Amino acid sequence: MKPADAPNTQLALRFAQAMAAGDAAQAHGLLSPGLQAEVTREKLARDYAEMIAYGRGAPTILQVMNTMTSWPDKGPSDNEWVYVAIANDTYSEAVTVIVAREASRLVIRSVEWGRP
Repeated sequence: MKPADAPNTQLALRFAQAMAAGDAAQAHGLLSPGLQAEVTREKLARDYAEMIAYGRGAPTILQVMNTMTSWPDKGPSDNEWVYVAIANDTYSEAVTVIVAREASRLVIRSVEWGRP
């Protein structure tokens, strides 16, 4: 299995694809219960829109660019840190998520918008 085909990276990519398609409800459903309680669907949509506001149009690139299985603040249920590029010819951005296992399913525990 290629790293891009692994369940962790596929979850991160599905999240980015849902956001790019304007489906914040689907993206919200991929979040951990704790993060769902902190971040509304509307906030997800607003954060995404603000990130790409300097450009125009839908992304033509949605691609997992980097992953890590070990990082300094990794929690006990965390599986992987995943960086997904979101870009077209008018903007170049990304979303970084932490994929964790909670209640025997993979969820997104953390979302960070924008390139570092």
